[in-house]
Amino acid sequence: MVFGCFVSRAFSGVRSIGLTAGCSLLPLMAPGALAQVAAPQAGDQNDDIVVTAQKRSQNLQDVGITMAAISGDKLRDNAITTSTEIAKIIPGISVSGVAGGQFTTFVIRGVTQSDFGDHTEAPTAVYLDEGYIASGQGQSFALFDLERVEALKGPQGTLFGRNATGGLVHFISRKPTQELDGFVQGTYGSYNQTRLEAAIGGGLGDKVSVRAAGLFNSHKPVLKNLYLRADGRRADGEWTDHTVAGRFHLEFQPTETLKILFTAHAGESRKSTSPYDQRASVPVLDGSGRVIDSIFAAPTETRFAIIPPGAINVDPSLIGIRPVPGGDWGGYRGGDPEALTVTKNFSDRDGNRFRMWGGSAKVSYELGDLNLVSITDYKKVTKRVYMDIDASPRNDLVFPALAETANFSEELRLSRDSGRFRWIVGAYYLNIDTNAETGFLINAPLDATIRELIPNSVYIRDLTSLRTKSYSLFAQAEYDLSDVLTIIAGARGTQENKDFTYRTDQLVRATFASNLRNFADGDNRMLWSGKAQLNWKPVEDVLIYGGINRGVKAGSWNAPLAGNPVITDAQLAYKPEVLTSYEVGLKTTFWDGRGRFNAAAFYYDYHDYQASLFLGLAQRILNADATIKGLEAEFAIKPVPGLDIQISGAFTDTNVEDVNVNGIVRDRESAYAPRWTGNASARYRVPVGFGQVYAQVDASYSGRFYYSLTNFTSTRVNRYVIPNAEIGFTSLDGRFSLAAFARNFTDKRYIAVGADLSGFGGYSEQSYGNPRWLGIRAGYTF
Repeated sequence: MVFGCFVSRAFSGVRSIGLTAGCSLLPLMAPGALAQVAAPQAGDQNDDIVVTAQKRSQNLQDVGITMAAISGDKLRDNAITTSTEIAKIIPGISVSGVAGGQFTTFVIRGVTQSDFGDHTEAPTAVYLDEGYIASGQGQSFALFDLERVEALKGPQGTLFGRNATGGLVHFISRKPTQELDGFVQGTYGSYNQTRLEAAIGGGLGDKVSVRAAGLFNSHKPVLKNLYLRADGRRADGEWTDHTVAGRFHLEFQPTETLKILFTAHAGESRKSTSPYDQRASVPVLDGSGRVIDSIFAAPTETRFAIIPPGAINVDPSLIGIRPVPGGDWGGYRGGDPEALTVTKNFSDRDGNRFRMWGGSAKVSYELGDLNLVSITDYKKVTKRVYMDIDASPRNDLVFPALAETANFSEELRLSRDSGRFRWIVGAYYLNIDTNAETGFLINAPLDATIRELIPNSVYIRDLTSLRTKSYSLFAQAEYDLSDVLTIIAGARGTQENKDFTYRTDQLVRATFASNLRNFADGDNRMLWSGKAQLNWKPVEDVLIYGGINRGVKAGSWNAPLAGNPVITDAQLAYKPEVLTSYEVGLKTTFWDGRGRFNAAAFYYDYHDYQASLFLGLAQRILNADATIKGLEAEFAIKPVPGLDIQISGAFTDTNVEDVNVNGIVRDRESAYAPRWTGNASARYRVPVGFGQVYAQVDASYSGRFYYSLTNFTSTRVNRYVIPNAEIGFTSLDGRFSLAAFARNFTDKRYIAVGADLSGFGGYSEQSYGNPRWLGIRAGYTF
């Protein structure tokens, strides 16, 4: 699991005050391996949830936005312990990734940009207590001491500080109160997992309150490495975690109208290198020698490529015989997913390391029926990743990724949340400073350690620097035309200034350096987004809404790996993308609040969609028009006391127009966009004399999808279902809890992330989701 510390700021509506920061842990994969970190709470999973999607406190069913709000209780009940795992229980949301599963980002309704460049920003924005996470790597982190998560679907560029074409996910941590409270929770699970989380908070006098939370997690390798080093020792296993993190809130309320919340955070996570494996694959060529597909190699396959008779312009390197039938071009057959084994000469249990620290301040001041809020946020993330490209016993290539991202933001807003006319206006400033180093280590010494790689290898190094300054003004207003009809309109104007520098060097065993390529430029763009919507409440428990939303994401630059000449200087820059969304939705509550049914239909008109295309070892973002349409529905009910049932599903159809892959131009499906997704859960509680016993079963479904925009056969992931179960006990006073859980109890092997390298080495990299994970969890609250 990868570390990531977050700066978070308290947010509980426009009247809330606070200043927070948080610390979180960023898993490199999307593991469901860890026990839920939220402290146990009472309550049913269908209870009303107050959300802050429009920067004020509202009931979920009164907000005219297609969104999901999941309480800390629900997260715990469904074993959601990392940020990206919310995709398992929110249909229409999935996870994309590259670099062997060590870099994952959210996909909402098929909108994604799976580029592993550290200078790029994802089209789905992620916030932690109103603090924007600029680094795409930072979207994956561990959840602890969490109050709830809100996932907003569709463009959300008006009220939030960073424009998001796909939508946003907002994680909200628990804040201090005057009441003394806290908890401690421990978990022991498969692979010797040991997890300990604790929090404590309360008042220090009438005007000051504090809360501190901490997390420790560790587990041994999930994947066994069969490679034997020259000294006879077995290489380190893969997929480990060692994480520590902490967060501290200090809230000060000098008067009834003024609140200030300060937060500090720090954390580190160390993880083994390359938690993935490879599978032999074969490029398929047409008569002109163009690669038109790739397929997995059959056990008897010996061809380097499938070439039709009479083909012309065929790369001579593709004419050959594989050393081992069914193996890659170097003769390696790959590991055994069922046995959870790999064979890699380059492996280091602490090879990946992530650190983050920072702080934030939020000040809120009430001026009669007006509220003035200032939010100041700073965070810094550093990372070190090493990856064995060939994932084999050979010394082909090692991919290093070193990066440092620092960002500072300031938001000032004034709002009125009363009467028939409600409004909010504000200004936002964001500064992002990213410096990254990637490339390839060639001819690395066999069994080399990390420290030995660079001085003893040929190193083709890419140095990337991006400075972003963003200034924006925003406003949104709501007016009640009648008791049942409300009109909403909003807009944001953003001045986006970027300066980009890219250079490729070659170092030969640290003694010779030559500058191969330079590129530097600047960009100044004025962007605007907005919304227009009508909300209609014909009766008290029914909301019907419809609207148009425009989202914009700024353009940027590609940073080709190793100065790849396939990408010319003219192709380095890509344009801003504009998404216009047309959406209608329904929210209903029935049976005296015991039932809920929500549904929505949408159509996206995408102009200059920033699509990620990965071919061989060339990663590039290009602009292409696209359309996306879909339906979503959620049903929740409490049919009898103690029983909660919830079923939800989504249909998403993506079409990216005229994508050129090796000279073949046609429409293609967006990557990491399953057409069908769904989730179902049932939880039953039975009172006993000294407390309550409960049992829960749940399952998530993902339909077929491609992990590459090429839509090649070998990049297709089959549909799968992941079932979970838990049984537990809670004492009568709710203070003590004990549970036993089984995640993925059928031990299903499913692909989470992949990369097609069939034309480079005759294989595809594949990162699998968690295997069966069993464990027990005990907690005590006070």
